Amino acid sequence: MRILLIESDKEYTKKFKSWIQSLNFQVVSVHTLDQTVEEINNNPFDLALINPVSPYFTPDELINRLRPLPGRPDIIILSSLNSRKLELQMRDFGILFYLVTPIDIYMFKNILSHLSSKYKKT
Repeated sequence: MRILLIESDKEYTKKFKSWIQSLNFQVVSVHTLDQTVEEINNNPFDLALINPVSPYFTPDELINRLRPLPGRPDIIILSSLNSRKLELQMRDFGILFYLVTPIDIYMFKNILSHLSSKYKKT
């Protein structure tokens, strides 16, 4: 399964990316919306893990830039902000999960395993 990790915190990104790779998934990490759009336009991804709380973009900018992309992957939101408004906004966008960080790693590993088996079938 190919995963695009969209996170502004570069130190966190390194550690989280390494952990996901240890589960035998391919991961590409980006930090800005322009990088995100470029990666999605140039490479197929099954899943995007996105923190919508970023100094580089607002949730509205995120949605407006990703919505029209034809190759948009499925999305899991990993947010440090427990906001019902933000969650509803992201759910209206069509995400799979809205998870508030810190996340339960065991549960998250199970989610990735489940999704991986789904993508193998398609």
